[in-house]
This record gives sequence, C-alpha cells and structure tokens, in this order.
Amino acid sequence: MAMHMASKHTDLCFNDGNIVLLAGMSYFLVHQGLLARHSEVLDELMRSMDNIPTLEDRPVLTLPDSSTDVAHFLKAMYDGISFLTYNSEGFPTLSGLLRMLTKYKVHHLRNDILRGLSNYWPTTLAQWDTREASVTGQDGTYTPRDSLPHPIEIINLAREIDYLLLLPSAMYDLTRSTPSEAAIGFVSPFTGINVRLEYADLLTVLKGREQASRFFSTFIVNNLEGRQPSQLCLRRKDGHPVNKRTCQIAFEAITFELLRDINGIISNRTSDPLYAMAEAEQMQIRDDLLNSEVSPMKTCEHCRVEFGAVVDAAKEDFWKKLPKWFDIDVSPWASFMASILDNTVLQHPATEETHDEHSSELHNEQVSEGDSDCDVSDGLTDGYQNAESDSEESVEGNKEDSLRPDKFRGNTKNRTTSVVVS
Repeated sequence: MAMHMASKHTDLCFNDGNIVLLAGMSYFLVHQGLLARHSEVLDELMRSMDNIPTLEDRPVLTLPDSSTDVAHFLKAMYDGISFLTYNSEGFPTLSGLLRMLTKYKVHHLRNDILRGLSNYWPTTLAQWDTREASVTGQDGTYTPRDSLPHPIEIINLAREIDYLLLLPSAMYDLTRSTPSEAAIGFVSPFTGINVRLEYADLLTVLKGREQASRFFSTFIVNNLEGRQPSQLCLRRKDGHPVNKRTCQIAFEAITFELLRDINGIISNRTSDPLYAMAEAEQMQIRDDLLNSEVSPMKTCEHCRVEFGAVVDAAKEDFWKKLPKWFDIDVSPWASFMASILDNTVLQHPATEETHDEHSSELHNEQVSEGDSDCDVSDGLTDGYQNAESDSEESVEGNKEDSLRPDKFRGNTKNRTTSVVVS
C-alpha cells in the first residue's frame, strides 16, 4: 500500500512525535523514545532504519500488523491497560494485544495481562473455586460462557504466546463439554470466526477427559461405595436399628445421586468431577426443599467433617494431576501462582521434568492409563462397576476476590517483571 493512501489516526498522533508507524490503512505519529523504552524489538528496528521514506517530515517504520492491533498496542504503552476487560466480549482486543506485546517483547504489560487472565485460568485449586463461584448464579446455575472467553480461545492463545500455565485449567474446562462439542469448536459471536483446536490439542483434551473420568469413578468406589459411618458418628449408639444406620444410608443415597448426575444436569455442570466431588459433601447439609422433609442424604456432623476431609484431599490430588493428564510440562504447578503473588514476578518457568511423589492417604489408588473408556457424562456407571478391579493398578499421578470478569480491569502500573519469550 502506498503511504499517501494511509489515513492519520485520530487519537494516536502527537504534534511532537518524531517517528511514523505505518500499519494497514493507518499511520501513527509517535515518540521514538517511548517505543524504545518499552520494546527492545522496536528499539532495534528503529536503530537499523537507513535511507527510509518520510511522512510529515518524519521517518516511517512500516509494521506488518493490522492497524487495529497497532492502535491497541500503542494505547497500552501510552495509557496502560485499564481499557481491557477479561470477559468474552473483550477477548478479541485482549488476545490481539497480548500477541503484540509478546511479539515486540513488552514484558511488563504482557505480565500484567497474564496476571489478570490467571484469575480465571489459574494454577491453584483455591483460585479455581473462586473463579467458579464468580460465574455461578444465586440459583446455582453455572453460566461461564455468558461472561468468560471460550476455553478453546484460551488454549489457542496460550499456544501462540507460549504461556503454558494457562493450559491445564483451560483444557479441564473444555473436558466438561461433550467430545463432539470440543471437536467441532464454536463460532465467536463477536468475530463470526469458527474457532477450533489443533488436532494434537484435541486428542490431548480427550485423553485428559478419560483420566478425569477414571479418577472420579475411583473416588466413588474408594470413598463412597459401602462407606461406613465415622467412629465418632453421633448416631452410632442410637437404639433404633434404622436410626443407627442413618449416616450409612445417607452415603448410599449420595452415591446413587452422583451416578445419576442429577445435580450436574440441573446446574448445567455435567462431566465436572471437581464439582461433583464437592457436591457429594454439600448434599449432606442441604435440606430436601421439594418435600420439605429432612433430606435422606444428611449425615451427622462428625461423618460430614470426616468425609469433607476426604473430598478436600481428593480435589487437591485431582488438581495436581491436571498437567500430567494433559501432557503439559509446567513446573511447579499448584504453588506457582502463590510465588507470583508473593514476589510480584510473572515469569515463564523453565521447562523441566517433575515427579509427583505425593499420594493422599484418603485417595491413594488410581486406575492405570488406557484400560477404560468410561466417561463421566455417558459412561460413569460402567466405570463405577469396573473401578474396583481397575484401581488395583496405580497411575502417577492469596485468596482472590470473586470479581466478575467483565468488571476486572488490568493494572496500569508498570512493574519490573520478566518473562522468557520464545
């Protein structure tokens, strides 16, 4: 495109600017010193300019990027990133800017955005629970697609900018869709583009889905099937034989409900092992609102607390295994964001092999890989029936505010942080 056909950007042109950035059908009159301060890549490009054309008596540096992306890029460097939102509507702008910041190595702004994304695609279970609560309505309905970007978008972005820490939680999020939905992808309502996974990532997601399903089946077998009341059960000494078995009957009823996955269907959270395990505990304190009677799944306090410890340990174990299930080499995993919050440093971790030697006393047997195709949504019963024999084989395995993603804004403060950009 000839320079004379480009139009002057209405906002990002300064009378005292000393360089023209030409991108697409627009040009920007900006300051070399500011560009060089923020971006080592642009600094090197400007230093190498020689015998180049001029526009408005300033040297012209032509960039291969779209004028929209360059405008957002310059706006971030001049004004900070407070204009960004982390919801689905704002994702096209955010992702385009993040690609630009990665390409031109503007580390501090890139890190600020990644810090914001990590609130919704986190590395810790506590942050995940906070994120889930932020997209759950008062009636218990779970509607993340109304506010958060689609996990396929996050997975593709993480691959493009080489930031693997976003992948385990995003891939787990996608496993809660049906396999066909994961394969077909989705059409963005904001760009009209059909967004799909790369084939290798699709296979990884489906394999991880199988692992999560087997973990949940084994959880039911090991911790609910035939579960006995606590030694401290308040009903243990009840003289009435039926009352004496109340807690045991409650665990049997909870097992049946998990297998039916009724609560998951009602709340729009099927195929979600983390939710289902937590729900197994919540059933014990929930009243039967339909019949206005005492719920048959209510246990005594001692039995509930003891089972709650089992659920907490299983959820932590599940979360720690996500990178291995999705073949994502991130090290360390669950403790990484804690160090970020302590040190205000966001750096791509070095790639290294990790070995998870931890196993929970309350959940210490997992089925081996490749022996079962059971699925939480459509094959849990089969997995439940086979898990007892399968489980003989083992497999390796800062509290954030519950901010709505459309309200969360980027931090405009420039931090002295670093990342490794490939």
